[in-house]
Amino acid sequence: MKKIILLAASLLVLNTINAQDTKSTTETVATKQVVTAEVQAQKTTDGLNNIVTLTEDQKAKVLNLATEKYKKIDLLNEKYKNDPQKNNKSYGELQAIKTDFISKVKLVLTSEQQTKLKESNKEKFL
Repeated sequence: MKKIILLAASLLVLNTINAQDTKSTTETVATKQVVTAEVQAQKTTDGLNNIVTLTEDQKAKVLNLATEKYKKIDLLNEKYKNDPQKNNKSYGELQAIKTDFISKVKLVLTSEQQTKLKESNKEKFL
């Protein structure tokens, strides 16, 4: 008899915990905001500026490059939106976009800034 009561109580507790988890997940999805390519590009530009101190001309160029990068990523995500294998299929294309962006940014930076970026080991976050 004790085992049956203990089992019933355990099931009740597990069901309550599961219901609470579902609610918090639903709330998270509902409050998630979509970040635009322009906002992401501005964050990337600001982050790079904090590392290497960009000139105004460099900021404008990097902002344009970053905006282009994030728009390409958005198009890539849209392309593989309903594909269950999207991570496997889009990985190579995503890496190509990032590599292209980094190489173009390096052309904008001076040699001193490139050295500073390499030393900071933050290049992979661009």
